[in-house]
Order: sequence, then structure tokens, then C-alpha cells
Amino acid sequence: MTERLSLEGLIAAAFTPFHDDGTVNTAAIPAMVDHLLQHDIAGLYILGSTGEGLSLTHDERCTVAEAFVQAAAGRVPVIVQVGCESLEQARQLAAHAQQIEADAISAVSPVYFKPDCLTTLVESMAHIAAGAPTLPFYYYHIPAATGLNLNMVDFLHVGGESIPTLCGIKFTSPLVHEFQACSEFAGDRFQVFWGLDEMLLSGLSAGATAA
Repeated sequence: MTERLSLEGLIAAAFTPFHDDGTVNTAAIPAMVDHLLQHDIAGLYILGSTGEGLSLTHDERCTVAEAFVQAAAGRVPVIVQVGCESLEQARQLAAHAQQIEADAISAVSPVYFKPDCLTTLVESMAHIAAGAPTLPFYYYHIPAATGLNLNMVDFLHVGGESIPTLCGIKFTSPLVHEFQACSEFAGDRFQVFWGLDEMLLSGLSAGATAA
């Protein structure tokens, strides 16, 4: 079983910098990372919603991931969000994250042909996670974007049996009671990161130790 990250505190959902012509500005990333670390950020979550990962090309996502891992230089964990509409491409991005020595991967579900049940979701995430068999895997639960409102306690229970590297969830949902239930179920095995920025106080009151 893969060990979860040793991570508590605020995780920066880092945005991806661009030039005026729409190309990725990787030269700006080292200064961004230094600025975040100066403000006591405990980790970086890249290429998620804030990082516009699903809007970038495969090559752009690889380039951005490499730039953030290099800029962090092992000072804080870097979690690379690899989910996209293609499960096979997501698996390739997971393999790339492992190759560049990122600290963990995360994946959102496909949102067009979305999983029709918990079993399909778990199987989809297992396929992605297998691309990086040495990295902790965190499912990115964001029902406002995916339309998936499956119970995450059930996901941890079933996924824990089927995804060897599953280490937790990035929980971006206003259902505080479900977050609390996930945290209680997780125990010492899983981490449940609070992901809804505008409800951070609620997440902290429900026991979040990383957000």
C-alpha cells in the first residue's frame, strides 16, 4: 500500500501563467513558487481547476508539471492533477508525473461521458492511477463540475480495495457532513483534503487538517 503524503496546512491550487498570445509562460513559475512558499504554503496542487489543466494540451500539461516540480525542488510536495476526458491520456499524464518525480497525482472524473455508477468511477480511477504505480493517488471530487454526486465514503471503501495507491480525496463539495464522514472513515489510512475555498472555515470546523 502506497504511503499517503505527510502534509498538513494550506495547499496552493496554483494557477498556470500565460503569455499574452496564449502560450504557457513557464519562466514565471519559479517566482510564483517562491512567493507561495514565503507565505507558508505546505504543498502545491497543479493543473486542477485553478490551473486550467483540462483546457491545456497534453504537451502543455507535461511542460507545466515539469516546471513546477523543478521550481519546488523538493521543498514542498507537488500534486499533479492528471484527469481529463480520455482515461488513456490521463494514465499517460500520470506516468509522466511519476517520471519527473512529482510527489503525488490526482484525477478528476471525465465530465462528458461520466461514470454511471460507483463501480465505473472506481474502475476509471484505477486505470489512471496504474500509470504511476509508485505515487499516492487522490481522487478529485468536485460534483459542481463533474455532475457526479456519488457518496465518497463508499468511494473510499470500494476504491481502497481496488486502487492500491489510493491515499485519499480532494473534497470540493459543500456537503460538510459527508466530508466529516469521510474523515472519520479515513482514519490513519486516507487523507481527505478540503477543497472548497469559500467554505474553508466550515471545513476546518469539520476536522480538516489540510485544505
